[in-house]
Amino acid sequence: TSSVSVTANSIQYNAQMKITKEVSGSDGSLSVSPSALTGFVSVNGSTASDAQSVTLIGTNLGSDVTVTMPTGYEVSTSANGTYATSLTLTPSSGSLRQMLYVRLMSSASVGTHNGTMTLASGTVSATVTLSGEVSQGAVTYYNVTVTANPTAGGTVTGGSNYAEGATATLTANANAGYSFVNWTKNGTIVSTSATYTFTVTAAGDYVANFSRNSYAITATANPTAGGTVTGAGTYYENNECTLTAAANTNYVFVNWTKDGVEVSTNPTYTFTVTAAASYVANFDQLVAHSVTCATVEGGTLNASVSTAYAGATVTLTATPETGYFFSAWN
Repeated sequence: TSSVSVTANSIQYNAQMKITKEVSGSDGSLSVSPSALTGFVSVNGSTASDAQSVTLIGTNLGSDVTVTMPTGYEVSTSANGTYATSLTLTPSSGSLRQMLYVRLMSSASVGTHNGTMTLASGTVSATVTLSGEVSQGAVTYYNVTVTANPTAGGTVTGGSNYAEGATATLTANANAGYSFVNWTKNGTIVSTSATYTFTVTAAGDYVANFSRNSYAITATANPTAGGTVTGAGTYYENNECTLTAAANTNYVFVNWTKDGVEVSTNPTYTFTVTAAASYVANFDQLVAHSVTCATVEGGTLNASVSTAYAGATVTLTATPETGYFFSAWN
């Protein structure tokens, strides 16, 4: 009988456990490791965060893998490569193993950015949760000034110190008797709207230009031969205008009319100008009357004129014959 001696030696195995997230389906499977990236830090308008990597493994895939990033994040296939907000990866014979680099953009808005990176191929997908913080970088401020031209023309608002990239809104309000014309900067027109909105990229002096309202006042005689009129012209709004009508010989002034409506019966008409207008001085021609003297016993009667217009003065002279004397007019 033979004897066999068996000695058992113990062997120790050290292994590292790697956490992955795998999603399987009829279109193969996708796995990512790690399934969460945290601690991204970037400075707004200055630098992006340091890149962190994630490993993507795909098996038995039937279509390309589309990588989509949440707002504020970007991805690349190399640490120092070109970053984008989405990628398309093409498997080789259904298999794919790719290291992806993720970072938080410098253009991302200030604040906390939590989101989900999505990787999808057909009906299978995998996700990586992302979290990071964007801090405010150095801010440049620019002085924007506003003035009215002329000063009496109106009021302006919106002048201030603005952070670069901020939106400035300038507003011009015309005073009574004035109208807004335009906004200018260094003499160049930048807007014809009383409210002007723009992105501040440099300091600037803006001028709101106003014009004083003026109106044409016309005056005519009716009929033309009836008389003369003066006072017509261009007047500033709210200024006084005085029109004067003078009747020609054998005519009499009647009234002033505007659009056929009587506005005054005085030959001198004064009013406040608020709009363009046309005025007419109306005249009537006087009627000539015959002047005749009757034959009377005891003397003769003579008139200074044979015809006279209404309102004219006529002188009558009575001369008694011999043996008679003038007694009275009746």
